[in-house]
Amino acid sequence: METVNGLIIRKAVREDCPQILALIKEMAAFQKHPDAVEVDVSVLERDGFDGEHPFYFAVVAEDPNINTADGRGKLVGYSICNYAYGTWAGKKLFIEDIYVTESYRSKKVGSALFNLVNKIAVETGCAKIDWHVTEWNSGAREFYHHKGAICLSKLEDWLVYRLEKEAMTELYQKTTARQGTGTKGQQS
Repeated sequence: METVNGLIIRKAVREDCPQILALIKEMAAFQKHPDAVEVDVSVLERDGFDGEHPFYFAVVAEDPNINTADGRGKLVGYSICNYAYGTWAGKKLFIEDIYVTESYRSKKVGSALFNLVNKIAVETGCAKIDWHVTEWNSGAREFYHHKGAICLSKLEDWLVYRLEKEAMTELYQKTTARQGTGTKGQQS
């Protein structure tokens, strides 16, 4: 746990999930996709805090001077991360989101969140940290550049691809129909 400008910067706990979801929705609106959020509190709790190997971890910025209805400090920023594996360098960390409520920006909150994520990555033996930034968010791009980040899109001509759920399901149905069976639980 660290502090910056009176805020507590720490790893998230299960009880933070309702406030993290509110921040995720706030970030989605900021990124001009207000209806894109499909997860709910139960999904965040399950995926981040249930089981031996959670799918993600989060760090949060808490304002202890503003209490929520449940008596907890108000979360004003968060970062959600997960571990991945790169065949060239090994273990790496992926930052899915890093977001700070607008009224708390320019107060070193984002920097403190990023620094804690970096600390976790170093202490867990990660070879690198990857993340995506929207092209129009010049403030974020400048922030990351000052942290020492490089833009792979410009340096190495990498393009990012994705299969959305509908395309995944369609591909699954096509391949399992050809095979005559599903592969749930099997690894290739």
